[in-house]
Amino acid sequence: EDLDAMLEDIESNLADGTLDAAKYTSDSWSAFQTALDAAEAAKGDVNSTQETINNVYAALTAAYNELVPVADNEALAQKVADLNTRMENGTLKEADYTAASWKNLTKAMETADTVLANRDASEQEINDALNALIQAEASLEKAASDNGSGAADDQNNGQNTQDPSSNKTSSASKVKT
Repeated sequence: EDLDAMLEDIESNLADGTLDAAKYTSDSWSAFQTALDAAEAAKGDVNSTQETINNVYAALTAAYNELVPVADNEALAQKVADLNTRMENGTLKEADYTAASWKNLTKAMETADTVLANRDASEQEINDALNALIQAEASLEKAASDNGSGAADDQNNGQNTQDPSSNKTSSASKVKT
């Protein structure tokens, strides 16, 4: 009778969406589904002993209690969406940043996409991906701007920028071999 009541509750929760595979990790849902299938089979088998019923009830109860909710990835998904929107509308452009810093951002974006695609990603993996994305964005370095006066830039606008200490003998040249 306990098994019948539990199966009715589970079926009701499945029907109304309270109990949904998408809300739990794949492994924990698989174990639950296996226990549920075994319980339904035992219930429908006229030859099931009370011991069998008790065992499948215990297994189903354990599997239900061990369902692991998927980690909340909303903040990571929002950050990725924000960066993608900025890239699409041109407010965040590769040409504005150094190649190395842009590469770090794209690598962090790829990692974030991989984590978002993994419904079994842990809270730690999600947080790590989010932090890496935030750090990569904050570490973007502006590329040297070419404002059309390349020759003047090369000459530092005609100013003498020679290091005054360059007239001294460097310490490296003082080393005796």
